[in-house]
Amino acid sequence: MGNIEDESFYPWAVPRILLSIHSPFVPVSTLEKGELLRSGHLYSINIRMEEEHFLEYPFYTNCTDYYGLWKKNNKTGPRSKEMCEELCWWKLYKADLNCDKGFKMIQNLKNVCEHISTYFSVLYMKSKAC
Repeated sequence: MGNIEDESFYPWAVPRILLSIHSPFVPVSTLEKGELLRSGHLYSINIRMEEEHFLEYPFYTNCTDYYGLWKKNNKTGPRSKEMCEELCWWKLYKADLNCDKGFKMIQNLKNVCEHISTYFSVLYMKSKAC
């Protein structure tokens, strides 16, 4: 992410940190899903790893092996369904509006879409290709 040119300092504002812990393969908007931490407080964080297991053959799960596809594509591309969908939305917004509204991990704050409602129906129709 590029540097923000206009930096502001507000001495009356209490500095805080937004924290978000998630899988590296699933994009998360820290502003939406993050926890606001305050200075002078003690926080205890418990992390639990979970793994989803699906029924084996003969049961059909319609799962895509994103890790296999990633390795096959010279370790490029998405490694989860969520990231695949995010990249698809991001490409649609970039192509149609040249902005970053469709991506949770915004690359540049200058490119955030301000007026998106008029284009939503067009993008929704195109998103079916994801």
